[in-house]
Amino acid sequence: MYSLGISFGVGKEFDKNIKLSNRCTLSFPSLADSKERLFQINTVKQIIKILIEEWNPDKVVLNSSDLSNILNVFNDIGWVTYRKTIKKMLKINNKLIHEPILNGHLFYLKTEDGKAYDYSLINELLVLKDVI
Repeated sequence: MYSLGISFGVGKEFDKNIKLSNRCTLSFPSLADSKERLFQINTVKQIIKILIEEWNPDKVVLNSSDLSNILNVFNDIGWVTYRKTIKKMLKINNKLIHEPILNGHLFYLKTEDGKAYDYSLINELLVLKDVI
């Protein structure tokens, strides 16, 4: 894949058991140079901030199918997770960052290389199951 893709589903139910009626899906290029640039946490945060400002979603998740499958989280938790509201705030370790953003909460991993993902830190995201 060479380009960024974006698609919107508004007012559509995807599964009668999963109440996800509105969605915005971004498909990122898989080429190494584009991936390196686009998956830097600061770039991802800027993209998410634009989505929040323009669309006012309840949640935004930067996810991968591998992460979803490993953690069995569908689209509830991602490498970067935004929620307008959370159940409770937990003590989070130094590998998982919490930032207030606009009118909600942003969670992401603190990685050595500044990327938004790190497969060696997947288990650090599990605490979000209790928050979200």
